[in-house]
Amino acid sequence: MALFFVIINTVAESYIFPKLTGKGLQMSVFVVFASLFVWGWALGSVGFFLGVPLTLIIIRYLDQFEETRWLAKLMMSGEEETEKVTDKQT
Repeated sequence: MALFFVIINTVAESYIFPKLTGKGLQMSVFVVFASLFVWGWALGSVGFFLGVPLTLIIIRYLDQFEETRWLAKLMMSGEEETEKVTDKQT
């Protein structure tokens, strides 16, 4: 039973959570994985809880300045851009 729980939890945390988080927050899946890894390494177990919100704060901050806007767009998923294009066409 414990092995089953570990397998299900690993699949959910490694594949499902980043995919859903990336879609809901317009972050690429790679950025979600990287943020969890980096913030988890820097802050320990607290970093796993704060990783995505801290990364969102950084993305919003980078998006405010013209010089760093390219980096913010690189960290965001392309879904937001496609939604803006489709909204303009209708």
